[in-house]
Amino acid sequence: MKQIKINGIPYNLISRNEKEDNPYPHIENALTNQTPTGDQKSILRTFLADNGVQTPSSINTHSCVEQLTEIADRINASRMGTFDSWTIKSNLVCAKKTDKSFFDYNGSGIPKDIRWFFGVDKLELGGKKNILLIYKGKEYSASIQRENEHARTRLFWNSDLAEMVSGYNNPESYPIALFTQLADTKYEMQMIGDAAVSGIDYIGVLNYLENNMEVPYSNPEDPGISANEKDRLLKVKEKGQWVVAEMKKMADACRQKYNLDKCLPLSWLDGSNTKTRKYLWAQMKYSQYADDPISISIFVEKNGTLGTRYRISLEIKNDGTDKKTMERYHSYLDIPIDNDAGFVFVSGSNEWGNPEELKKPQNEIREQLRNGELRKVQLCRYIERPSDESNEYYHEKLLAAVGELIPYYEYVIGLTEPEIEVKAEEAQSMNKEIGLNTILYGPPGTGKTYNSMIYAVAIIEGKETKEVYAEASDNYEAVKARYEAYKEENQIAFTTFHQSYGYEEFIEGIRPVMDSDKDDISYTVEPGIFKVFCDKARSKIDAPDIEINNDATSWYIKIYPDEKKTAQEILDFCIEEGTIRMDFTEEEIKNSALGGKDEHEFLRWYKYDIEPGDYVLASLGHGIIRAVGIFEEGDAFWDDKLDSHHFARKVKWLAYDMSADLKEYNNGIAFPRFVISRLKNCVPSNVQRMLIDSGAYKELKNDKRYVFIIDEINRGNISKIFGELITLIETTKRSGEKEAMEAILPYSKTPFSVPDNVYILGTMNTADRSIALMDTALRRRFDFVEKMPDPGLLRGITVSDGNTSVNVEELLRVINQRIEYLFDREHTIGHAFFMKLRDNPSLKTLSDIFKNNVIPLLQEYFYEDYEKIQLVLGDNGKSSSEYAFVKEEDYDLRKVFKGNPTSIDTLDISGRKYKVQMSACDYIQSYKEISDTI
Repeated sequence: MKQIKINGIPYNLISRNEKEDNPYPHIENALTNQTPTGDQKSILRTFLADNGVQTPSSINTHSCVEQLTEIADRINASRMGTFDSWTIKSNLVCAKKTDKSFFDYNGSGIPKDIRWFFGVDKLELGGKKNILLIYKGKEYSASIQRENEHARTRLFWNSDLAEMVSGYNNPESYPIALFTQLADTKYEMQMIGDAAVSGIDYIGVLNYLENNMEVPYSNPEDPGISANEKDRLLKVKEKGQWVVAEMKKMADACRQKYNLDKCLPLSWLDGSNTKTRKYLWAQMKYSQYADDPISISIFVEKNGTLGTRYRISLEIKNDGTDKKTMERYHSYLDIPIDNDAGFVFVSGSNEWGNPEELKKPQNEIREQLRNGELRKVQLCRYIERPSDESNEYYHEKLLAAVGELIPYYEYVIGLTEPEIEVKAEEAQSMNKEIGLNTILYGPPGTGKTYNSMIYAVAIIEGKETKEVYAEASDNYEAVKARYEAYKEENQIAFTTFHQSYGYEEFIEGIRPVMDSDKDDISYTVEPGIFKVFCDKARSKIDAPDIEINNDATSWYIKIYPDEKKTAQEILDFCIEEGTIRMDFTEEEIKNSALGGKDEHEFLRWYKYDIEPGDYVLASLGHGIIRAVGIFEEGDAFWDDKLDSHHFARKVKWLAYDMSADLKEYNNGIAFPRFVISRLKNCVPSNVQRMLIDSGAYKELKNDKRYVFIIDEINRGNISKIFGELITLIETTKRSGEKEAMEAILPYSKTPFSVPDNVYILGTMNTADRSIALMDTALRRRFDFVEKMPDPGLLRGITVSDGNTSVNVEELLRVINQRIEYLFDREHTIGHAFFMKLRDNPSLKTLSDIFKNNVIPLLQEYFYEDYEKIQLVLGDNGKSSSEYAFVKEEDYDLRKVFKGNPTSIDTLDISGRKYKVQMSACDYIQSYKEISDTI
């Protein structure tokens, strides 16, 4: 009996006795269990007519039970939000909107007009047909049965579909079941939760690869193959063809959404055609770029021991791809990659195993591609398998990943410029985590020098230190290589303070210069290491194709007139043809070539000492510079285009029509009186200032960051070294700040300030001097970051010998606990001494650490107070004296000293002596009993 409601009135459908001639049922009021009233009859007749049901006049006795049942099903299903209906899509495809009953064992009824699809339209009453369903790449058996004359043919599952299908927990999520006929008794079934998915079984593809990779295969039609083997091969082929069809559907979805209208042929067999592929690959492109090897690709690949996953990649098929094309492909690395977008970089090929994920910063990857350490790096998005996976999930993730790669794809194929948003905080010009002036301090062996490298790289790259620490943990050599590269580019400078270090080495000073030709000594003002570093970091000039050489020499050349041309006319000629000329005669040039010491010494400078890249400052007299250029490659040569000034060198002129007083840029030194002079005080940064001041070029702020590292900063005399600059290094006093200050340097008489892109990073050993004893002026101007021993970095390191093992983390913790109690925390022992045990956790390595580092440090700390050293190393509680690092011995004073024994007894001299027993370092028990005594 079924019940329906019509306009709120419930009705029961009751079949009458089958022996009666009339096969129709009664329709009774469910509440009164009586024949419907006239009004109810009218309402019911109208309802049935509206639903296409022809009813007899005596509605209380006759109605079509099958039609009314279908109406009831439709009404109830509508109330649940689902429809129990079948739809014919093609001769090979039909679909059914499911409800909860569909997932039960009893399956679902098949209407008459669908029966032919399953080949059961002529099935006899009670007949049965066994069929095979392929679902998510796996095979399930089912059957179709015709139960009686009036009931529909039903599809029965031999497995619980509720276990086979996940993610459909309520009526709103019930999917469409899509059936595709593969053979007379074989059908493929897919569950489609959203019509937009277009019937793509993403989960089935993952399951296929997980269960069918590298399955042996050969042509099933080859002679000599057994029937069983042929059947196996046909099944392998059917599965392979199915998965290729699914991958094509994915590519088609990308075509519809992103117009990637070229999908290269897919294959389910490997290149040898002897086994199935161990990964799946679909390459998608814009059709007008079909010949370009670059694509957006869908990969299905093994995910270690976690099954399978999707990887969406900006890919290049690089078999034989030329270097130029590879560089174009990798140009996506020139675009800032949003770290929060979920992109990963991978290197390698699926052909040889899953590509390796590169957990490195973008600029390092770019550098490794340039120097050949890496050959191909793909930009990818992974789609991992969640516990509540569904086809809708994969469909959404795949299309989103392809969309995020589109801008990079269009950029590398040259179609568009990138429109990729970079977060503002990632574009900050300064790293706010680290102050401009920072000192890393701590006991010996806490990795302060190592930390300074990490800090320097983090500052220059604008990263947090924790990010660079993580990179160094994975690949220390790569971070070290970047550090060395920045040193080569003069963005990092390093010096060590000591007691004799002074202002002259650091800022500027007067240096003697020996003239080997005249045996004379002259003096010049030389900039110190910090001043030179600040000058490099200060500014750059906007000069197309001109790169300033900070190691160049500046040459002053004075142009004289001749009988026909003024000096200005000769200089104009030089500028026009790109040379500088001097008025030497052939005889003078010949004599200079002999190497004689005569009045033509200037000519030898001009001919032999000038290097390509040096600056030429041309003057017409009185030290006024009229033009500035750079010497180009090539020797001096003879040329007679003019009546004089025949000896020429090639010059690339940077500026002319100038009027700059050389004295202002030559550290206050008056202009030379010679025809050519080497300007030792007019350094390249001064030449840059001259060009900027003259209006030849505009000054641009240098957006690079520079790090000046001072090791052992506490060992230098700060007042002596910094002088007046101790104020200029303050953050608020840097150039570019509101309270910027500059000082006139005492020797050169030139203004100087510290740029705001220069970071000063110091290190200090607290075992040498406490912070409390440091120069007060320095303490106020620096941030201090403590670097103490961290035994946790040694976690998991165990040294074993025989059956005895020592936990290195616990060993260091106990030693430092005792030192801190007997002395102070600033004289503990750093973990860095023990880090070599990571790679070689042997007794020999541990012995070397104690012999060369630990014991000497303890001797220094405790000033030969061996009783305290014994306490630190647990020697006072060792099970045997041979395990004691410091051995105590008694001796008879009477055997040592001569004289009256009574007088010797009155001396305040201990009758014990101590010696370091290095042999104890070779026993594992010596270390074991250090911590075991706690």
